[in-house]
Amino acid sequence: MHGSRVLNLNGGAATAHAAIADVAPTGISVSPSGVEAGQWTQVPVTITGLNPCFDVVPYPCLDLAMMDSQGRRVGWASFDATRSILEIDPPLGSAGGYYLGADVCDCFDDPSGDPVDCGGGSWPIPVDSPSAPYITGVTPTDIISGATGTLTITGGGFTGATVTIGGTGVNQTSLGITDNTIMLSYSADWGANPGQRTITVTTPWGSTTTSVTVSGPCHMIVQSEYTELCTGCQHTIGRWVTYMVVGSDKQTSVGPRAICESLTETWNSTTIPDPSRIEGVTACDTPGMTNADGIFQDGWSLYRDIYPAGVGYDNVTDTWYGSGGVNQWIPIGAPQGYLHSDEIQINGFTSRYQNEHKMPKGTVMPGGCSP
Repeated sequence: MHGSRVLNLNGGAATAHAAIADVAPTGISVSPSGVEAGQWTQVPVTITGLNPCFDVVPYPCLDLAMMDSQGRRVGWASFDATRSILEIDPPLGSAGGYYLGADVCDCFDDPSGDPVDCGGGSWPIPVDSPSAPYITGVTPTDIISGATGTLTITGGGFTGATVTIGGTGVNQTSLGITDNTIMLSYSADWGANPGQRTITVTTPWGSTTTSVTVSGPCHMIVQSEYTELCTGCQHTIGRWVTYMVVGSDKQTSVGPRAICESLTETWNSTTIPDPSRIEGVTACDTPGMTNADGIFQDGWSLYRDIYPAGVGYDNVTDTWYGSGGVNQWIPIGAPQGYLHSDEIQINGFTSRYQNEHKMPKGTVMPGGCSP
């Protein structure tokens, strides 16, 4: 196609037409380093041989497109002339030999309104397959059995990925993916066995893995306590401590949770028979349950007003367990001390009626599932 520019001579008495032939660009130099299918990319570009278009309009219109070997448009491209930057967006699956198709148009309009077409051409742009996915981190790294939450996986090459969680007991509930972030929401069964779970991220160009650890109840921490006379008693006291069952981080509640306890203790009187106390003992064959926040209360008392001062149990170890998997009891703490009719000591803190020495809130009982 040829364009023409109209020249008016002698006040319009005569008209001459100066024809301008199509001027195809002699070269478009593109440096598409790192161009990957499925990735929006900016690459430097130099366009030469567009004169005389540049003499008239410094930045002519460029109609650009990613073209396959058969001349079909397969991706989007645009040219920012002020920065000499080419922006291209090759579609996924477009790895291989492709071309930048360019039509340089509308250098200027002649007085008749007709555009001048400066030509066009095509230039090779190699498009690489996307990189294999890679993972740089996952947070959090612990999953509590019986809980729901969201894992954030960071890295790259995640576009088009599928994600699986290995093992049993942890179920994927929703998934959000960008090229460098995966938001994986999950629901962990109450019976999910503690241990490592492998997370696999797979795309058509490779796969990668990371892992998280499923943990159940691990510790019991003091919330509050009080000491008073047992019901109907005038001399015998009881000490009631409220605990929260938490995970390995020593702060996240894992309630509601089935719990039970086992006792070892020594009766200290040779003249008064051992009452073989059973009040308030939560055996593992008939476990109790925390509330929804993992809270439960443990009471130490002889419960009867028939024992002299100083009589009771020495060397008490009260080991508590939380349900952490199928038919699995995990130790969460073991308060230790002594239980006398008039004085009770737990972990070095001794209380009498109207003379209490309480354990601070947040105290972690020894004997949990981790240090």
